[in-house]
Amino acid sequence: MERLGLRAPMNPAAPRRGLTKSLEVIAEFVSADPAGAPAEFVRELARGWKDRGGLLAGKPRHSDRYLDDLLRLQGTPVRSLTPKLGGRTNLKETDAEVLVRLFLCHWTYTGEELSRGGMVTAPLPDLYEPMLPGEDIAEVSAYVAGRIKAFIASAAEVRGTVEPAQALTLPGEDLSDLFEKFDQIVFSRLIGKSPNIQSHVLILLCRHLLMHWRLKKPFLTEAMQ
Repeated sequence: MERLGLRAPMNPAAPRRGLTKSLEVIAEFVSADPAGAPAEFVRELARGWKDRGGLLAGKPRHSDRYLDDLLRLQGTPVRSLTPKLGGRTNLKETDAEVLVRLFLCHWTYTGEELSRGGMVTAPLPDLYEPMLPGEDIAEVSAYVAGRIKAFIASAAEVRGTVEPAQALTLPGEDLSDLFEKFDQIVFSRLIGKSPNIQSHVLILLCRHLLMHWRLKKPFLTEAMQ
């Protein structure tokens, strides 16, 4: 935890719960499944943490700005924090680990603000009570980060299975053969042979038709027969 700059408030008398039991405790506040939907788990945990902050000068204490202040105070800022929590930008595994640790370490606010504008100036352990013992928090945050890492790796693997050239070809067809057929289609059936059509224009038309083959499939199939 010191590597990430977060020091979880420790309760030496609290026993280790284990990952399963720790997730059961968190499930009282978060319905998202950390195994199947880790990013949504982090975002829902963030919403729960914000709701528990109470009001400061009539406004929610736990705003995105307040959270950003806490993260920076701990030396673990998260870039594009608001878009990531809003689901407009993907969470990285490092983001998830830092955020989960911070939320769980500072779950129940027990102190009073000591400065204007919501900036925290007092030691964080004096302001908050954690949801879980420190070692359990480390275990949960590492688990959620690992699940996000696995999802990212899986998505990258799926994207890498389709080569650009293979995605554009028909079964049993070669790109050069397809361009030759499109050459025939464009000149003989669509445009007609015309000296005004330059070769580079033809190539552009062929590429355009090839890129949109899936949408034009019935028409092109009939034209090629």
